[in-house]
Amino acid sequence: MSLRDGASVTVNATSMAANERSLLLVGDPANVWYGSGAAPKAREELHGVIGVVRAVNGTYTLVPSPIPDVRVRAPRVTNAGRDAWHVIFVTGALSTPSNALMFDTATIWYGRFEKSTWTRIERVATVRSGSLLLGSSSSLINLRGEVAFAYAFERPFSTDQSTQVPSGVVLLRGGHGAPWRTDTLQTWEAPRTVELVASEDSASLLAVIA
Repeated sequence: MSLRDGASVTVNATSMAANERSLLLVGDPANVWYGSGAAPKAREELHGVIGVVRAVNGTYTLVPSPIPDVRVRAPRVTNAGRDAWHVIFVTGALSTPSNALMFDTATIWYGRFEKSTWTRIERVATVRSGSLLLGSSSSLINLRGEVAFAYAFERPFSTDQSTQVPSGVVLLRGGHGAPWRTDTLQTWEAPRTVELVASEDSASLLAVIA
């Protein structure tokens, strides 16, 4: 993807959504490449950028991070009308390499990106032992008057079996100015895959858990 200044951008995509006139592509990380032809290109990881918008005329513009100087992980997007998108994203530290998909502690955020500007950025939930990366958490679904997102969580390790809490899935619903609500489904085995599918009229949800 080429910018107007001639630089190229690559995005490790986690989500995309189209509206009437443009496409938003987000991911982690994003990189910019400078130079052209046979000249070597310098690579720079953009912690202040989470993706690109492709306009109807084929041009690309960078999407800035909703929280400056903070690495945004696992962004998910859905259409919010003309030139606007709902976005869910995560900040926090991943667990040890033995469980590289789990966050020890993380914060889930919601924001609205409209006409190159972030609005309504709000903290949704604080998560412990949550699996929030691609595959272990769902797409962002636009329902009537709210958005929905689901993620898996796993019981923390303990040598005391009597104190272990169940694993399961958490469903978050809110946004559009509505308060956020949570529903929890407990499971004995930790889910590895979570996905949400909206009904044809966007009035209800189907959860796929494996």
